[in-house]
Amino acid sequence: MLRIKTTEADPCLLFRFNEKNTLDGLVCLQVDDSIGSSLEHFHTQEDKASQAFKSKGQTLLKNGMEINFNAQHLKTEDGNVFALQKAYVNRVPKENVPRNATSFMSHRRKAACMSNCTRLYVACAVNQLSQVKEIEAADPDFKRLDDIFSRLKPDNFRLCFSNVDIDTLEIHVFADASFATDKDLSSQIGYVIVLVDDKGNCSFLSCSNSKGSRATRYILAAELDALAHGFDAVFARSHIVGKLPVWKMKAQVLTDSRTLFESVTSLCSMTGKRLLIDIYCLREAYRNVDLANLGWIRTQDNISDALTRDKKSSALHNVLKTQRIHSPVAQWIFQGRICGTQN
Repeated sequence: MLRIKTTEADPCLLFRFNEKNTLDGLVCLQVDDSIGSSLEHFHTQEDKASQAFKSKGQTLLKNGMEINFNAQHLKTEDGNVFALQKAYVNRVPKENVPRNATSFMSHRRKAACMSNCTRLYVACAVNQLSQVKEIEAADPDFKRLDDIFSRLKPDNFRLCFSNVDIDTLEIHVFADASFATDKDLSSQIGYVIVLVDDKGNCSFLSCSNSKGSRATRYILAAELDALAHGFDAVFARSHIVGKLPVWKMKAQVLTDSRTLFESVTSLCSMTGKRLLIDIYCLREAYRNVDLANLGWIRTQDNISDALTRDKKSSALHNVLKTQRIHSPVAQWIFQGRICGTQN
């Protein structure tokens, strides 16, 4: 009835175009719930189709209203969409977490849900704490969990998805890694994917922070692992969006590792043989224009730095506060030439 199609890379993202090749509606599925954006006639048809089976019904998100989706409260104001987690913030303990395994596990789960959705700045601390077995949790682990909740207590924080110019839209991924910072000397890798227009307005698309699956022996290997994960993620998302005729976006990858930047952009040989496959894959992606350009940025300008190190990041804080990218690229390469360094 609805004649909707799925994207090749994500079967949970549905869309439909009309005879004029303009977008009628987008629908995203999440377990037993869905959220979408559509024209009025598509909304009417979708509402009629949902009456054929038992469902929760539809709620139209209007200016100033709130809806619940995927453990988040979504609210619109002046054309912008805000995501906040009131239910989880209200459950943040006002005092220290009780010193027992069950309490440690349940409170750590709450912190993980918030860090994965809206509170990106505690993602590294939560991820490192998730490597501790609840039955082995010691007093330092409980103190670290108390510190995480003290940073989560401000209830006025919300993640903003602001308006961006579709005609000049690009998809950027910031990748970073911290070498041997875990207790078992493994590395933390992370990336942040944002949509950016030519005026610097941005909207968060995805982020990830995880323990490195590879056994890395030096910093370059960890940085390359993070860059490879970030590129895979940004390529999949640009492929999904690129299948929709209304958007054609360039994918750009940014790293704060100068050595890695030079290894990918130049034809120099490497001593680390284990890294050659990933390096050659990135070079091939650049030649095939799957990667529009690769940029080197300074560490203080890398917004993904907060996902791999448990410290305050002014770059991420400014982006979350202003919804604008203020990360000047020190050096970058695109098809044909390398641009100079900015001071």
